[in-house]
Amino acid sequence: MALLAAVIEPTYAQNPDLLQAAKKEGEVVVFGSLENDVAAAINKGFEVKHGIKTNYFRGSSTVIIDRITSEHRTGRMSSDAVFTTAEPMKFINKEKGLLTRYVSPSAKNYDKNLIDDFFGPNYRSVIVGFIYNKNMIKLEDAPKSYDDIVSPKWKGKIAMGNPTLHDTTIDWLSSLHLVFGSTQKANDWIKRLAALEPLMLDSMVPVGERIASGEMPLGVAYVKYVHLWSRKGAPMDYVKGLPVYLGDGNYIGLPAKAPHPNAAKLYIDYFLGQESSEIMANVGEFVNRSGIYPPIEGADHVAGKFVQVISMTADEYSKRKKNFARSFGVSSTIHLQSEALEDASTAEGGNMKREVAAEIVDALKEAGVDFVASLTEANLHDLVMALGEDTAIHHVPVTREEEGIGICAGAYLGGKKPAMVMMNAGFLLSANALATVCIHPGIPVLMLIGHSGGVGEENAGHATVGALTEPVLQAMHIVYEKVGRFEDIRPTIRDSQILARSSRRPTAIVLNKQALR
Repeated sequence: MALLAAVIEPTYAQNPDLLQAAKKEGEVVVFGSLENDVAAAINKGFEVKHGIKTNYFRGSSTVIIDRITSEHRTGRMSSDAVFTTAEPMKFINKEKGLLTRYVSPSAKNYDKNLIDDFFGPNYRSVIVGFIYNKNMIKLEDAPKSYDDIVSPKWKGKIAMGNPTLHDTTIDWLSSLHLVFGSTQKANDWIKRLAALEPLMLDSMVPVGERIASGEMPLGVAYVKYVHLWSRKGAPMDYVKGLPVYLGDGNYIGLPAKAPHPNAAKLYIDYFLGQESSEIMANVGEFVNRSGIYPPIEGADHVAGKFVQVISMTADEYSKRKKNFARSFGVSSTIHLQSEALEDASTAEGGNMKREVAAEIVDALKEAGVDFVASLTEANLHDLVMALGEDTAIHHVPVTREEEGIGICAGAYLGGKKPAMVMMNAGFLLSANALATVCIHPGIPVLMLIGHSGGVGEENAGHATVGALTEPVLQAMHIVYEKVGRFEDIRPTIRDSQILARSSRRPTAIVLNKQALR
């Protein structure tokens, strides 16, 4: 349970006019960076309390920025509330008229030093520390300080985010002078860290995964991962008692042209409230509402020693990124390393398991999809066969992916709820059709994209395709989710279809080999 203040603060009085107006709007569309299960719990609480349907899309800060700015420029805003890390939120606000100021009554329960004049409360701090596997490092041998972290004994035993790819890692490295008191001391420490030849991964998520599994003993990652992985049975701990813990704050904002502005305000009030804060804290988040801490030993100390990472201009960010690339001897060419390691750990063979295919078909039906076009590939054979055998879905096999996109668009105009099944090579081939037939006229098509390529891929063509898939999705401002676990298939299909329908744009689900096998 979250640690609560001795005296529970009174719940704010909800404005009855706002509540009535929000109920008339009936729904709220939210873009955010919280994990799906956490957001689902918050959204359920909101729906139970107010009877207003919540549609949630989760994405990285980059994806969220791209989507919000794109919607604003086209004048077809679908989002009602948006929350992510501080700097992206500030970036969003630089676009004229993109967000509007909203003073929530829930803000009174946050320290005034954590309240931005425009955004309101910094609702949580995503804090970076050093986590380790207790089966691999005994408590008495664990690092006790920043200096201990860069001891030669940890050479080849530390994992961290690739500073050419992961924004938070760049921010963290750039802000270490706040720990050491000078830029020179910070640079010296970074050189010592680089000399340890750390394992570079896409982000801090795979860092946590490697440490939890015992593949790596020590890593730079979010402190919250200790609770996240411990509750799954992993022997996790973190370096306690540091004088400074760096990290990024998070804000929630209201788009200026939100389709459901009253429901959005009501959602923001709930999101910043005690009930929502407790939900986040109980899964390890360092929320900033007064008196609430995550169930992590020493959480109050960590929260008290938190320092916000520095703000940087685009030019400063680019320069630091290049400098860190040289310091650590890395480049963005390894951006699929974490995904490839996941792929390498799976069973041999490329075809989809029949139970996975059945789960996808059932999930599509539950999401309301009643029309599917597909192009048969070896990796997708069982899924295509399952679609053909299901009488509730009208299945149309196609000879080219762009043909399938056009057929799906026509099906939508005819009253159907379409989806397209293809491999990532086919997605790249269909980019022009997607842009002209779906994105421009505003036609929602759910795409299920099988992923091939990555480290260990013997086929050079597949490797190239794998490397290009996500960048092209991002360049086209197509919201997507990657699925690598069986249990994530159903909720991801449901949420992606909701977003496609509400935003009237294509959405994508990238199925990696873990999902396919």
